Amino acid sequence: MSTTSPYAEQSRPADHEYRPNILSRILATLAVVWGAICICAGIDMGINSKNVFDFLNMAFFGLAFIVPATWWFICSAKDKKAFEAYAEAVKTREATAQFLTEEDAIILRGMGKLDPPARTPRRWWIIALITFGLLVISALTTPADKDEESADTPSTSSTSSTSATSSTNTTAPAEPAQP
Repeated sequence: MSTTSPYAEQSRPADHEYRPNILSRILATLAVVWGAICICAGIDMGINSKNVFDFLNMAFFGLAFIVPATWWFICSAKDKKAFEAYAEAVKTREATAQFLTEEDAIILRGMGKLDPPARTPRRWWIIALITFGLLVISALTTPADKDEESADTPSTSSTSSTSATSSTNTTAPAEPAQP
């Protein structure tokens, strides 16, 4: 009753199990954490300085880290789901094949082989453009540095105080010349 399965030569689903690179997972997790820290810092800076540009600068900077990392997690989840569906389909075919008789060999041949699923297209060039745009927006929303503004003011006051002291020395009475 039982026939040799034409799927015996087909690789097992465990061979095609989806296992993302551990380094990629660590880097994506760190990028999400760093982006969240940047956004929280931006919220704090925006509240303390009451300057919306402090918040926007850090929020866009944080999003530049979160967007690619989140996209990696989304694509990995899709890949994992596709590989799980593939493994289930292979198991179902193998279970069904053992109940078919020699007369049903046509059905077995007609079923063909299951191909492992392809990875989800990552489209990293789109994510790179979005990230670059977020970094540009972050740079454009960087508020003017307060140190640069205050550095201009003291330099003009120090020159005026120097000229004031030199003018007081020139107005002092000269000592009479001795014969």
